[in-house]
Order: sequence, then C-alpha cells, then structure tokens
Amino acid sequence: MQSKVTKKQVFISEDYGSFQAKFMAGELEITPNHPNHFIDRSGVYIWSLEYNNKQLIYYIGRTKDFGKHIQQWANSYKKGTGYINNPGKLKNGNRDMLFPCDICPMSRDTLKISSNEFKKTIWPKTFLPRWENNHKNIKQKLCDMLNLFRIYYVPLEDDRERKLLKSSLGLSLFNSDEYFISHFMNEIDWLTLAKDDIELENNSNQTLIFEIKNNDKFYGLPKEIASPINYLTLKKSIYFEELRQLFISLKSPGIK
Repeated sequence: MQSKVTKKQVFISEDYGSFQAKFMAGELEITPNHPNHFIDRSGVYIWSLEYNNKQLIYYIGRTKDFGKHIQQWANSYKKGTGYINNPGKLKNGNRDMLFPCDICPMSRDTLKISSNEFKKTIWPKTFLPRWENNHKNIKQKLCDMLNLFRIYYVPLEDDRERKLLKSSLGLSLFNSDEYFISHFMNEIDWLTLAKDDIELENNSNQTLIFEIKNNDKFYGLPKEIASPINYLTLKKSIYFEELRQLFISLKSPGIK
C-alpha cells in the first residue's frame, strides 16, 4: 500500500542554550542554561559547536521536557558516565575520545562488551577510580568540552514526530559525504537512530516531510527531509554502509 505523504514546517531556534561548567577546589559544577521559553517544552534538541562560522552537530536528541532532560545529561556527566572528547581537537572539528577511552565505541571492538558487563565490572573496577582521582585532569577537560556546546531547540509536541525528526536528521548526517560531518557524531548513536527508523517504517504507512527553517546555520542539515528516511532503501555513503555492516556483524537486534 502506498504511503500517505504529509508536510510539516519545523523551526530550529534562533536563540540557544549552553552549559556553564567549572572545576574548582575539587568541586565539579555543571549548569545547563536555557532561554526561559524553552525550559519546559518538548521537542528535538541539537548539541553543536561553532566551526568555521557554522554549527557542527555533535548530538541530536528528543525529549518531553528540555529543561529536565538536559539536567539529566548534566547529572550523568558529574558522575563521570558521559563520553569526554579532547576539547582542543573538538573545536577544530575532530572527535578524539579521552574518557572512558578504553571502552570508546569508536575503537569498535569494545562494542562487543555488554552494557551490564560494563556497569557491573569494568566501570567500578577501571573507570570509576580514574574519575574519582581526576586522572589526567579529566574533569577540567570535561568542563572545557561542555563549554564549547550550544543547545538549539526544535519544539514538537507529538512524540512520533519527535522520533521521526531525530532519526531522519541523525541518519542523514551519518550519510553525509563530508567526513567532518559524518564522523563528528558518535558511532554508537547510529544504532539507536537506525532502530527507530526501522520501527517507524514498519508501523506506519505515512511519510512526513519536514520543512526545516534555519537549517542553513548548520553543516549537513537539509531544507527538507522525508521521515522515516527508510535507511534500507537509502543511497548510502561508504561510511554509512560500513556502520550498517558493523552492527550486523555484532548481531545488533533489528539491524539488517
């Protein structure tokens, strides 16, 4: 049956939020700052940093409450459970994992380690002591990284639309032929985006075309994108297909 096609305009915010992070006298403080009119709204959010006068996207997420959700990110980082990249390289458009580097998804072999094994065995024995001892001044590097980011907002009330927009935009960035765009996001995020795309494709005969306003301030974001993107029929870049084959080889549920 042919899918029904509808269009929807979405607006990426002109104003943006940020993190205020500092490490002084042994105390780590991370405070998200948002424009007041976005704090308790729902939608898709974009973490990016300025690179050659445009915004380079690091992460795309979705939430029912921008303020609460970003605070959860801050709390996780304070516990040492977030990925930390070299801030000096990051601002020059290169992702270089510093912590927890021995289990960085970018090394690929470590993707075989289960989440439970990491949480119960590897994290408490290996990485928690390093975090608590501020190994190689990692907490200051975390602050320097977070302070680079801007948080942009795309208000969306409907949960399915939030999932559609996040998955299609994220996969389109991974499919970019520009190396610095496709490789700036974390490889492990591809898996979540692809699973969402498959679920959305299988459970609906409706295609939603998003018309994206303010896309031109970001590298790689299209003016218009069809969602779900249906990555199985997508003309894939070499890197995108490499990721697909990687997760197939790891027997990731639902990936084909």
